Amino acid sequence: MARRKKADGISLKGFFRVQIIDKKTGRVEGDTGYKENVITNFGFQSCIAALPFIGVGDTAQGSYMILGSGTVPATDAAGLDGSDTDQVSSFAGISVVDSLTQRVSQKFEGSDHSMTTLANIGILVATSGPLICGNTFDSSELGAAQQVNCTYELRFSRV
Repeated sequence: MARRKKADGISLKGFFRVQIIDKKTGRVEGDTGYKENVITNFGFQSCIAALPFIGVGDTAQGSYMILGSGTVPATDAAGLDGSDTDQVSSFAGISVVDSLTQRVSQKFEGSDHSMTTLANIGILVATSGPLICGNTFDSSELGAAQQVNCTYELRFSRV
């Protein structure tokens, strides 16, 4: 009798990176490095498990990145705690890097925002939610002469 091979599995992890840049010099003044995020129940159910290739009607996709000053999102969070409509924007760049990583990026200008303390980041379906994923980082003050470069990655791997 032939031995049965172990089935391939798939692992998915989400990561974000936030950099504060001096607009005049281009110098990086703060960098979170890549940090793992929290994927909400909505994110798993409507964006990952309901991928359109199987024809499920209730699928959703991330289209907006948001910054805030709040806490870690709960798995049942509908929005990003401490967020403000001044810090939400549709993705500026969308790409697939390597063969198993999706990446989105966005830039926020310090002069465009009324809130200067940043402590969390998230991905939304629309400008007001629902929240797909997000997490916190060490809080930073954002000055008018600075900008924030944000990157989000979904990394797939075979296990």
